[in-house]
Amino acid sequence: MKKMKALMVGGELALLERFLSLAIRWR
Repeated sequence: MKKMKALMVGGELALLERFLSLAIRWR
C-alpha cells in the first residue's frame, strides 16, 4: 500500500515536471 502511494506521488511529480518544462518552452 505504501509503495503504491509512493509510485502515485512519483508519477504526479513527473507529470508536474513535464508540464512545467512545456510551460517554459511555450513562453
